[in-house]
Formats: sequence, C-alpha cells, structure tokens
Amino acid sequence: MHDRRFLQAMLAGGHQPFFLRTQPETEETPISDDIELVDYFDAHRAIDEIHPDLIHAGPVPEGAYLAAQTGFQPLISMSWGSDLLREVDQNSETEERARYALEHSSLLLADCDAVKKKAVSLSFPEEKVVIFPWGIDLEKFRPGRNYTLRKKLGWEEKFVIFHSRSWEEVY
Repeated sequence: MHDRRFLQAMLAGGHQPFFLRTQPETEETPISDDIELVDYFDAHRAIDEIHPDLIHAGPVPEGAYLAAQTGFQPLISMSWGSDLLREVDQNSETEERARYALEHSSLLLADCDAVKKKAVSLSFPEEKVVIFPWGIDLEKFRPGRNYTLRKKLGWEEKFVIFHSRSWEEVY
C-alpha cells in the first residue's frame, strides 16, 4: 500500500516510476497500467536497462540494502519505521545490512524523529535525513463537522486527534 502511494505520487508529478519487484507477486503488488513493473529480481540488470535518475528504496535493511549493493547513486533510502526501530536490534546481520545501506545512501527519508535518531546512532549523517511524516493533508481532507460528541465531552475548545491505528503491542 505504501509503495502504491509513492508510485502514484511520482507519476502525478510527471515522472516515470518503475517498480522492481524483489518478492513474488501478491495481492498488494502496487502496479497500475501507468507504472512499469520490472518483473525480474536482478537489480543490476534493471539498472542497466532502465538507466534511472535515482533509486528510492526501502525498508532500509531489505530494499535499500539490495539497491546499495548495486553501487548506483543517488540512492534515497526510506525507513518504514520498524525496520530501523525494531528489526536492526533483533540480530547483528540485520544491523549490518542497515548500516551498509545507510553508508551507501545519499539521503534517508524518515517518518519521525525516533527513526532519525536511530539512523544517526548507526553513523548516518543527521543533515542527510529528511523527516517525512505520515498524516492527513488538511487541504484535501475536510469532512463535515459534527460536534455532538465534542460538546457532550466538553471538548469544544480542545484540539482533538482521532487516531485509528490498531492496538497492537508494537504501537
């Protein structure tokens, strides 16, 4: 789902994104007719055939690691949060893969300060981290307002955030 959003945004921005599938196809494969699927698993071959201007890859110890191994630049790595905040602490191999990917990245896109701090602790330069928070574009999302519950709770003058994330332990 995240891949689909990024690919669609790149397409809407006038770019031609390619999606290199590194795992077998699933229902979540984020491909539309306008996005080119590179339907093989060899990143070197894909780079040789496509000649991209940049590679945007993540999660860090997986997709960005594979991209870093090609030596292609610029590589923009993107953390999905748990890849750096949890997975790198689970075993030394994952940490080394993340370090390698970061060492070969021109830039890191992170979704919060905690991810930025973790990347810095893995020796990634702080000035090369861009915080890219997930959220709602309030210019596009303005549903009708019903203040019945706010009034009932006495929250008319309060700033209220409704968070619909699942109640899994990790969150």
